[in-house]
Amino acid sequence: MTVLLGGLEAAKLWAFAAGAPAVRAYDAARYWQLGEQVASGDVWMVRDAVAYRTPGYPWCLGLVQLTAGESAWRAVVVLQYAAVGLTTLMTAWGAWRLSGGWGGACAATAVCVVSAARASHASVLLSESLFIPVWTLAVCGLTADDGFSRRGHTALVAASWCTACLLRPVALAVVPAWLLAWWWWVREAPRRGSTQPRWWEPIVITLAVAAALCGPWIVRNGLLFGRPTLTVFLGREMWMATFGPGAPPAPSLPETPDARRLRELLSTREAEVDARNNWAVSHGLCAAGLSDAQADDLMRRVAWQAVLRDPVRALLRWAGRSVDFWRAVYSRSQTFYGDTPVPEPLPAGYWNHASCTRFRDGWLDHAWESRLLTVELTSLAAGLGLAGLWLSPTRFRSAAVLTVVIFSTALVTSALEYPNYRYRMVLEPVLIMAAVAGWQVLYDVLRRGVAALWQEGQQANPEAGSSEPLQMARQVSRQDKRDK
Repeated sequence: MTVLLGGLEAAKLWAFAAGAPAVRAYDAARYWQLGEQVASGDVWMVRDAVAYRTPGYPWCLGLVQLTAGESAWRAVVVLQYAAVGLTTLMTAWGAWRLSGGWGGACAATAVCVVSAARASHASVLLSESLFIPVWTLAVCGLTADDGFSRRGHTALVAASWCTACLLRPVALAVVPAWLLAWWWWVREAPRRGSTQPRWWEPIVITLAVAAALCGPWIVRNGLLFGRPTLTVFLGREMWMATFGPGAPPAPSLPETPDARRLRELLSTREAEVDARNNWAVSHGLCAAGLSDAQADDLMRRVAWQAVLRDPVRALLRWAGRSVDFWRAVYSRSQTFYGDTPVPEPLPAGYWNHASCTRFRDGWLDHAWESRLLTVELTSLAAGLGLAGLWLSPTRFRSAAVLTVVIFSTALVTSALEYPNYRYRMVLEPVLIMAAVAGWQVLYDVLRRGVAALWQEGQQANPEAGSSEPLQMARQVSRQDKRDK
């Protein structure tokens, strides 16, 4: 059954890939331009340098453009759908490992088959499709019981995590889960027979891999912008979180020297700048003479000053976004940039089967991810499944690591971004694994509880009712003894 469902998933992905891709507009257009810079030899993107992008996705686009030539756009879409297929395999494998049976793998694959929204993002030139598999690999590696005892495993987890950071900085939210897994490994060393574990070894390996993979880009940002970080984007994110839409209403700009300077710089623009829009403010400041990093720094300071002026309002807005994070619905028009005035023509020879496009768009128009009620119900089901995973003594460690990953990612995203399905879908593979395994535990607990109640009732009144429930209870009791 798992193989059959895998075939259905492959057929779905092929049909989606054969349809027309999303237009290269907005973020997709900028990513493509950065890829062209890389393909032309500007690997470190020094020409027209921007501080708000990490290099992973532009490097990938540049490599494909360099090798595939005129077919690069099509090649990128095919590569991204292959990454979605790999994510499905990893989700099934993770569910099989957590649940301990092929039933979990089958259920996880079935969920991936009926889910179309996350898969369809592979038609868009955005980093999520490549980010999700490497990030999921890092998370799965952290759930291994004795993973840190093997140097190769530790290095693989570190490499996949650093690669994910180069694609999307939100991967930094895995750090608390890494620390928890490492602490647990050190704590359980005596039980494994290791009296003197090399507690420092995983730290050294991870730092060495991070220095090799992320270090050069951090040095680049330090030299160009004076900010030795992966990206200089915190100011724009804080601006959206502080002054963007939400409840309670956003505060006004504070009366501080930084805020007055920001107003003065924006007032030099001929057209009025929407102070609630982070990108409009950023572009206005850059047009007024600030560099990309300087504009981000000024926005960060003003937003932080507004938070300090009214911290209760900021906390309430964060709490509201944290709830809406789990309620954000999918929108095909936003994902495929349906508001683009004049879509660009596709290159000659590009796959564009009209029937596949209609199939994909029709599915997406009626996708369950686009309905608020189903999104809320599935979020609730995933939460209950994750809670069920905690009831299993053999899965307790994995439940703790996955819980930290899920909620740290959700809280960090809610603190810095406006709720959007794009930001939540990176958690879907991990949520599917946890939910499938957790609901299996909940079913076992419920089954054994019902059997125990019947057994108590029959012992209290042996002549009442049928003996079948008692026999079932005895079978469950014998099964429990065999499990032990």
